[in-house]
Amino acid sequence: MSINRGGGALSSQDIRDLLQNSEDEDGGESTVTSQEFMEVTGYDVNEIPSDSELLDISYDPEGSANSSSSEENHSHCYRQPASNTKSNLSPPPSKKKKGGRIKDLVWEEFVKIETEKNLWMCKYCDKEIKYPQPDRLRKHLEKCSASRKVKRPSQSVSVPVSSDAVSEPDLLNQNQIKIQKKMPDYFFKTTEPQQQFVKELRPTYQLPNEKDVAGSELDTLYETEKKKVKIELAGRKATILQDGWTTNQHNCVIAHSLQVNNQNYFLNALEVGDESKTALKCLELLIKSIEEAETEFGVKVVACITDNCSTMNSMRRQLKIQRPEIIEYGCSSHLLNLIGKKFTPEVLKDKIVKVQKFFRNHDVPGAALSKLKGTRPVLPDCNMPPDLIRILEDVEIFRNLELSLQTLEPVARSLDTLQLDNATVADAVSCENLTRDMKAAGRNFFLSKDPAFLPIVLALSVEDRTFSSKLLFKEEVIKHMGPVAWWQTAQSDNPEKIPVAFLELCDTLLQLPSSTAGIERVFSTLNNTITDKRNRLGIHKAEKICFINKQIRRNSHTGPHN
Repeated sequence: MSINRGGGALSSQDIRDLLQNSEDEDGGESTVTSQEFMEVTGYDVNEIPSDSELLDISYDPEGSANSSSSEENHSHCYRQPASNTKSNLSPPPSKKKKGGRIKDLVWEEFVKIETEKNLWMCKYCDKEIKYPQPDRLRKHLEKCSASRKVKRPSQSVSVPVSSDAVSEPDLLNQNQIKIQKKMPDYFFKTTEPQQQFVKELRPTYQLPNEKDVAGSELDTLYETEKKKVKIELAGRKATILQDGWTTNQHNCVIAHSLQVNNQNYFLNALEVGDESKTALKCLELLIKSIEEAETEFGVKVVACITDNCSTMNSMRRQLKIQRPEIIEYGCSSHLLNLIGKKFTPEVLKDKIVKVQKFFRNHDVPGAALSKLKGTRPVLPDCNMPPDLIRILEDVEIFRNLELSLQTLEPVARSLDTLQLDNATVADAVSCENLTRDMKAAGRNFFLSKDPAFLPIVLALSVEDRTFSSKLLFKEEVIKHMGPVAWWQTAQSDNPEKIPVAFLELCDTLLQLPSSTAGIERVFSTLNNTITDKRNRLGIHKAEKICFINKQIRRNSHTGPHN
């Protein structure tokens, strides 16, 4: 398109020639100012549009435009320059032009660097582009969008228009991009029916396909959440948790997580493959995970906790030789489970399980039993095997059961406490009565760290006033002051007898988790990820999904981390 001037077409090249000819013969400045040129044409002198972008307006030498609205188009017309004189572009007498060129949507994918002139940076790959043009930006997005699979709006040539309204397709495309950026966070914590519900609410929205979600979207969200975790954990003390798990494909997996300030962070899940789950193999994977945690997340691993099976006990002994600075210990919850198992009569347990399975697996007896309430159920009127009837009619079995429940109640109550994420070894001590051997083991531990620490521990056990103020042992102070604050106060009162190194050790010990419940919850998430319907999902991809899931759930409870 072009602008007609006296019956002739004025192209973009004619405009440039017009500006050039308007300069003085001696090389002086143009008589047409930038402001005058913009008011007349609607364009900046440095951004003269191409022929295809010019508005088609006919010019009438008598002063009227050959269009249906002369007043509207008059502001875009050029006055006929006088012959043998300098070209003169005078501003239009009519009102100022409204509207202008619509900003290309491609600019929304880039950020302007304020410290540099005409320098822009891609929001996705951080590539810097100097003196960018929309075509160059679109070509760049075509190259880097292949890995992101972001559905982008269609780009069209922008033309000057007098209306400031945005077309409906452009609005849909802008909303599509905004939703696309928010979609991965929603997609990994919702089910298929919920996603179908979103599709019904807005049929025009194009949901990402499975390949995009499992590929680029998953990787992008994983790296985003991983960066947040790095910021949270940098410079913190951490306890590493290790435990084994078997997938529904019967693959052995060794998983690790980090416990930091009563929060559990999933680290990795490593396949053992065709190797046996030996103490040496577990130690190899543990050392590798410790190095990964310290390198990737910037934490200082100060302790390691596992269950109390023979393989893990052997592994921890070898860890103590290789990394003596790391405190290693067993899971208190697992220990209590072993105690409960030891004090549960096997014969009694087998009879109870047999009765429970019968009523669970038979609909009519189960429904009949649900109507009968009481500590000792009355036999429902239904067909039951004779051996079950004998069990339920045996009064001695119910007496033994009540006695066993009374014996195991403290164990169950302690388990409820120690399996919380914020439970520490201090809670384990308060739940258990320490034996003489346990006290001796604790004293030997402090003696191995520093001989000067043992007198402090012994003075605490007898409330020696020479080490700390007697006010610190008052019930009101102990009740309302945390253990770390208590030791900080004691050390400030008597810095000669209580060194700072002992205070740092107390701070470390009081942060140690009491159990491996955090890694057990990771296995629950992995079980919900690798299901019978998703049995081909690899452990590497399941690890990313589990990591994202744990982060989303943590943020939903504690709020987003900045």
